[in-house]
Amino acid sequence: MLMNKDNFTSLELVDLINQYRNEEGNKNPLRHDNLLQIIRDEFEEEISLLKIQESNYKNDRGKEYPMFVLNLAQSRQVLVRESKFVRKAVIAYIDKLENKLLNQLPQDYPSALRALADTAEEVQRLQLENMEKEQKIEEQAPKVAFADAVSTSNTSILVGELSKILQQNGVIVGPNKLFQWLRDNGYLIKRKGTDYNTPTQYSMQLGLFEIKETSITHANGPATIQKTSKVTGKGQIYFINKFKRGIAS
Repeated sequence: MLMNKDNFTSLELVDLINQYRNEEGNKNPLRHDNLLQIIRDEFEEEISLLKIQESNYKNDRGKEYPMFVLNLAQSRQVLVRESKFVRKAVIAYIDKLENKLLNQLPQDYPSALRALADTAEEVQRLQLENMEKEQKIEEQAPKVAFADAVSTSNTSILVGELSKILQQNGVIVGPNKLFQWLRDNGYLIKRKGTDYNTPTQYSMQLGLFEIKETSITHANGPATIQKTSKVTGKGQIYFINKFKRGIAS
């Protein structure tokens, strides 16, 4: 049954994709974390400009994981990597959903008046919200100026130092937990090896990290290069905002 909605969460979208993959006979369901990577790749620019932002959800055990909310057009765009059968089936579903929304527009004069009244009330509510937001922006102007200075600063910090800044902003997360979160959410490489805890290509493209290389001379062997991940000014603001919005825990 079609639901009255104009967007999809990535969870809903992966369920819909897998439904039609199963109908096609494809026994390899798409994992949600793989869909997140597809979305990040497809909408890299929109995400970097915060036009599309990560949200979060809790599983049955209360653990939080990232997800995205996409409008109908963005949901269609994600499907380009699916097979022809799955792509056509899901797009047909989205088209029916969109048509249902269009058919719910007022068809007579009394209905149009009621819709107009509802719209006027919604406009008033939004205006009130905007006034409250503007007042809040004025109150937070000094903090914003500080944030802008940090984001354009050439000073990069260690992940442990970022943990201290987060705690100063009311987010209690220790260095070890922060490293784990960064690995689990695709910002640092979690595969054990020489690249362990170094930035992923995704986070480097966003300008969130830089790598500092240090040459270490050993008494009984050749010199080695130690790689240290450091959070850029832009990255500091990015992660502070993400944690303050409650997207991470």
